[in-house]
Amino acid sequence: MMYLTEDFEDCPSRVRANFINKLGGVKSPFLLGSVGLNGVANLSIISSFLHLGSNPALFGMVLRPKTANFSHSLTNIEQNQQFTISSVERSIFRQAHLSSAKLLVDESEFDFTKLTKWQPKVLDWNVPAVKESFIKMGLMLDSMVRLPNNCVFVISKLCWIEVNDKLLSDKYELQLTSDQMVVSGLYSYYDIHHVDSLSYVEV
Repeated sequence: MMYLTEDFEDCPSRVRANFINKLGGVKSPFLLGSVGLNGVANLSIISSFLHLGSNPALFGMVLRPKTANFSHSLTNIEQNQQFTISSVERSIFRQAHLSSAKLLVDESEFDFTKLTKWQPKVLDWNVPAVKESFIKMGLMLDSMVRLPNNCVFVISKLCWIEVNDKLLSDKYELQLTSDQMVVSGLYSYYDIHHVDSLSYVEV
């Protein structure tokens, strides 16, 4: 079937968003943790987190445009500069998905999802990650870029990592397992299986 962009003009917004999102292929879901000035820990599921460089270690993610009531993660990151990223495994993906609910600013998604706060033993770090996650990261805001659709591309510096030994075949060799999940669109979750590891290509 052939689509033109105008074909989506009368399409319900969630249906359109799910369809267009799927065109980008499968992505890894992560839980974005942040804390507001009110001290409430926020948690939001995202699928736009990506690696930008390894030296220094930089990551990026896309957050929706800021609104008066439902931009808690973006506001918290602007104010606090710190945030966490936690992986989503098979054992918690249903709970993780619940963090997409639009809660009030004084309500915590940790409470709503029944996921557990995990505080790293890092000096001057006040944002919790998700205890149940196999991979936890702490990041510091570097910069924000406003995109043409008013979404915000957040660039961040890696500060610390906590990795479950189950995923490590060597100190610096990360091997994902069938516990890890990927997401297609907004609602469809899949597990992953290792097929092969290929060598660096030298010419």
